[in-house]
Amino acid sequence: MSSAFRFIFGLFLLDPGAAAAAVPDEFWDRLANRPGLNFVLSIKYKDAQARGRIIEAAMGSADLPFINRIVARFEPEQALSLQGDPGIEDVEVFGASSADRTFHKLLELYRVYLYQVSGRFNISALNFSQNVNYFDRNSDERGDKTIAEALEVLGSRVVPSLVAVGDGAVFGVGSWARSRSVIPVVATAHDGKSITSNSARPDGEEALWPLVLYADGEPTAGLDQASQEPSCGEGSHLTADQMIHPETARIPDPGGSSFATFKATSSLCPIQQYSELLRVMLRARTPVGLVEVEPFVSYYVDSPVNRKCPALMYRWADQRHQFGAPQYPITAENKVKLDSFVSGNSVELRANYSIPLVKAFLAKLPEVTMTDAKSTERAISAGAVLAMLRNFRFTDLLDVGANRKNVRFARWKQLAENNGKPIVEGSLIDAIQAYCENQSLFLVLPDEEKAFFQHME
Repeated sequence: MSSAFRFIFGLFLLDPGAAAAAVPDEFWDRLANRPGLNFVLSIKYKDAQARGRIIEAAMGSADLPFINRIVARFEPEQALSLQGDPGIEDVEVFGASSADRTFHKLLELYRVYLYQVSGRFNISALNFSQNVNYFDRNSDERGDKTIAEALEVLGSRVVPSLVAVGDGAVFGVGSWARSRSVIPVVATAHDGKSITSNSARPDGEEALWPLVLYADGEPTAGLDQASQEPSCGEGSHLTADQMIHPETARIPDPGGSSFATFKATSSLCPIQQYSELLRVMLRARTPVGLVEVEPFVSYYVDSPVNRKCPALMYRWADQRHQFGAPQYPITAENKVKLDSFVSGNSVELRANYSIPLVKAFLAKLPEVTMTDAKSTERAISAGAVLAMLRNFRFTDLLDVGANRKNVRFARWKQLAENNGKPIVEGSLIDAIQAYCENQSLFLVLPDEEKAFFQHME
């Protein structure tokens, strides 16, 4: 039985019990006084019975079982009939003008979940970088609580999830980013020494995230090196050059955390490719010579782009014609050296690409102190990641992938320190850089998606 099936099936085995309603009466009082002929609500349910009652009362609905929520349209009387239902844990209102846009964000996050658990795509990184209207920031009708729950599910056990903290320092961090398992990205000036004035920043009073990344988010007048057509995607939230070459992309004024997140997302590609190299080198039957590894696939939520842009040809993971799997030359010397250290010393190593491994690699980046937030703060760029990998040694490998609780860990570290050379030679890092810049793959949702709630009957 697959993990996805067990998860969804388990929802229907829960006992509704006789617990008191979790939604306060004040919420229902505000809802009753709300103008409008009908409401769009996001309702979190405890069990299958509550799910059925919600669907029965709704005019039309969409089920998101990965977060135990239903997003539905209700007439006022039907919505208020759910007051006091012990099977309802939470209710959030979606604003009438933004309900479709919020739902499409959730639909994309659910799509990422389904892609990953079904094995259709091995998505390597999730980019959640909303184009937020300043007047809507932290509105109680944006659906941010529901989005944060979805991001928590993905960021904790599905895919490394990089999230823009939002722009507009006076508004603070966007509610959608308040998920402990995501990796938040804050925009800095070009010199990396200060946070841009229009970027939100972590609150020093709370330790919301274990790790915070800082990336350049200031405007730049760069050109797309691949196509010389930086306008590909103009009018949408994301342009081709921002996906392919974010370090030199043309970014409009005033920049911000969304653009910083594009840079951070692309910088995960070398980490994923490096860990893939380690994985295949540690397999006993890996041949010496040219070997294939998994491609880097990044998903950009709510970031439509022109799919016909010449620079993006063969780089769509969901189209028939695309670049093939990346290939790298593995020498017998490198394979024997790695295997001798890991297997020869019985090192308990988890080198497969995963959320914990990504965060461990990111923790090796240069440390910065931008705020007094109780988090580990790191500066990320393509150059910083590649420099780290060029200098990556066995001691670093133990830090990111070995079992620190093993009684032999100190002995492994001692042995690793006796081998001060990088694990792989610089030519392989060059090959990784070339692949990430020119052949990595992308997934986005076309911006011509039809409205959902506006046409619901």
